[in-house]
Amino acid sequence: MTQLEPDPEEPHPKPLAGRQPEPDPEPWESAALPTGERPRSGDLRDDPVIQDAVRRLELLDQARNLRLRTEADLDRAREAGRRGEPELERGYLRRALWNIRAAHRLQDEAGEGHPLLESQRELSAAPTLDLIYPFRGLCGAPSRCRLRIYEPREKPLVVLATELPDNPGTSITNYVEELAAEVWALLEKPACGMVWIEHYPERGSVHRRLPEGFDRVTFRQTERGFAGPRWRPLARAEVEALIGGPLEAENPR
Repeated sequence: MTQLEPDPEEPHPKPLAGRQPEPDPEPWESAALPTGERPRSGDLRDDPVIQDAVRRLELLDQARNLRLRTEADLDRAREAGRRGEPELERGYLRRALWNIRAAHRLQDEAGEGHPLLESQRELSAAPTLDLIYPFRGLCGAPSRCRLRIYEPREKPLVVLATELPDNPGTSITNYVEELAAEVWALLEKPACGMVWIEHYPERGSVHRRLPEGFDRVTFRQTERGFAGPRWRPLARAEVEALIGGPLEAENPR
């Protein structure tokens, strides 16, 4: 069986061979200041504003690297799916989810207390992850659905499970307890809680179209997982209120 490829670390840049480039001039070198008033380089390193900016940039750079790893693992997951290796596909998806959630935490930490970065985070309603998720349905039937995972600030995590028109196996409704418990465990049982929403796009034949539908599903938690699902219809506006912004229709790549 094909093994999960290791998650590569960000390569360190190699030193330049030969003569090193000239350093960029200090920003104050061209300033029209008397010689005695020009700051020294060490003063900038001790400046708390500069130190805070460097810290935020380092956190954002770490988040960017994790996003790149996520994209690589999603590509590997798609390749594994095409080769018919569902367990390997799920392994890559699990690692991609862990990396992208870690990237979001770093991005939040970088923006904490910064008005511009915090406002950008508040305005964004993009999902943490948007993917085609493979699962084993009833009697082990290979099945697939679309999962969008949202992590609005100071609210429960939201999972939007969408039934795919080309799903070859069990529907998200007929496997809802098992699928929700599986994703709950994959998300490391978030302390903020999880809202599970079923989504069926507009579907049907030319002669009989079924409208788009959303349902919030609640469960009774047991030692084995979830049981006793109850469905409550939601309007699109209610879903958007839960995720913190407009619901995009684009499919994951």
